[in-house]
Amino acid sequence: MRFTEHEMVFFNSITKGNDVFGIPLKFRPQKGHEEEVKKTINGLIEKGVLASETELTKMGFFPARALECYKESRNHIIINYLHIALLEQREAIVIIPLKNREYEMLRLPRVAVLYLLLKIYPVLQTGTVSEKELLQLQDIDSFLREVKDCKENIMIGEFQDNALTKEWLYYWKNNRIFEYDLNRQIKREVDAVQVRRELLRLLAIDEEVKNYA
Repeated sequence: MRFTEHEMVFFNSITKGNDVFGIPLKFRPQKGHEEEVKKTINGLIEKGVLASETELTKMGFFPARALECYKESRNHIIINYLHIALLEQREAIVIIPLKNREYEMLRLPRVAVLYLLLKIYPVLQTGTVSEKELLQLQDIDSFLREVKDCKENIMIGEFQDNALTKEWLYYWKNNRIFEYDLNRQIKREVDAVQVRRELLRLLAIDEEVKNYA
């Protein structure tokens, strides 16, 4: 379901915790503060998630709980514009920033997140296992010069307890896929199968699904 930034601020205010990891929410009234608050409340009532200024509808419980679960999770992943919180029972909350300071918030099975990524990046849908290339040291400046000409890439950040544990990027050119570890400044060539396996690891998808990779 889609929400404006101010509607997300409202949900944040009624759920446990303060910050929404990776999402810099802020109340930005264009007119008077009270007028903007009323506009936000009325928008949520029109969407059917608020019964009144102080009462959620049954439908409104779901996005509120989804945001609360996102905030409570200890494991987050940012893959380009997808902000993902891993939950128990093979689920995930995905928050997608959209244009005009709007957000889409989804509660999905983790495997559905994988399918979403493969749909966005079809280059990862095929491929066979190939021999790994030797690791190459490459400084950040050289890496930035190389990657600036690539039309598509996948930037990934892995976080635990809001702390970054690993950050790397996949990019492809001339029908070859490369991985660059920003922490160690190491580049290597990989294939689509290796990338899919890494996504499975990130999303903590169970063994019975791994045959897909």
